[in-house]
Amino acid sequence: MRGTVSTLALIPKVRDAIGDTPMLAAGGFGDGRGLAAALALGADGAVFGTRFLASAESHAHPIYKQRVIEGGSADTVHTKLFDIGWPDAAHRVLRSKIVGEWEKAGRPQSGQRPGEGKPIGKMTRAGIEVPLVRYSVFTPTDYFEGDIEDMALYAGQSVSFVDKIAPAGEIVRAIAAEAKEVIANRLSPLCRS
Repeated sequence: MRGTVSTLALIPKVRDAIGDTPMLAAGGFGDGRGLAAALALGADGAVFGTRFLASAESHAHPIYKQRVIEGGSADTVHTKLFDIGWPDAAHRVLRSKIVGEWEKAGRPQSGQRPGEGKPIGKMTRAGIEVPLVRYSVFTPTDYFEGDIEDMALYAGQSVSFVDKIAPAGEIVRAIAAEAKEVIANRLSPLCRS
């Protein structure tokens, strides 16, 4: 079931199951309308992973950030392709060279994929060098050296909402302002008698 139930259906079920325990919803949120929807469904807040990937403070590689800005919902793939270090876990990624090669090969299972285990680059941080291979779960950071198109470019369908790199504080203020407007102008009138 992991990774297969939509956020819209999952939030109310989780809320019912956990009672008053604080809950953050994740999956598909990219703006204030999404935050308002998450709150209306019973969440206490929302996680905006893809949106903050393209923040000024993110350590995502600049090419990765640009791919997120240029991407749309249809440019993502739900898969278990990147599994070295995180086996059998569903995830969503942007289409890339490695995804295309895997699809062209007929979507073979782990152990039979094109170029599996091939070195693709390295991450060097704090004097520690970590070599990376194809189908690893690592994402390209600003300290990655190698072929970014061979890495997991994680991005949700909310990638459609990302149109620029902005400071995290600006992103938070914009999301909060839009959610407040949606709640005041679209949801509050429903409560009037």
